[in-house]
Amino acid sequence: MPKGGLLGRPVKLVYYDDQSNPSTVPGIYTKLLDVDKVDLVVGGYATNMVAPALPVVMQKGKTFVSLFALDVNHEFKYPKYFSVLPTGPQTKPSFTEGVFQIAQQQNPKPSTVALVVEDAEFSQQRLRRRARERKDVQCEDRL
Repeated sequence: MPKGGLLGRPVKLVYYDDQSNPSTVPGIYTKLLDVDKVDLVVGGYATNMVAPALPVVMQKGKTFVSLFALDVNHEFKYPKYFSVLPTGPQTKPSFTEGVFQIAQQQNPKPSTVALVVEDAEFSQQRLRRRARERKDVQCEDRL
């Protein structure tokens, strides 16, 4: 029996540079799946790169492991998607929970809190959804 590999098969690493540009992602992942015929997709760093990749990977029924993507699978519920993210089981509120806890401990309590997100569609949508989920917070969108 040969040593190394995965499940008795040699492993080949295939990768492309997405240049941190979400518009390149669907084409790259289509090439990985259709031309290179990869069996497992590990990649995409951060939400903005993973969000446009997930529908492509789902269409091919492949397993997808991403890095640091915030709740990309919330709407899709794709069972073959796994995110490596150090936020624990409560992914959605994890990044803002500390901010709200600190705000509630202030004296006097603040009447407004500004949360600023980067210029990325997914981040903006997530922030709006998070504000709507909180019953004690009113959201004023100034984008």
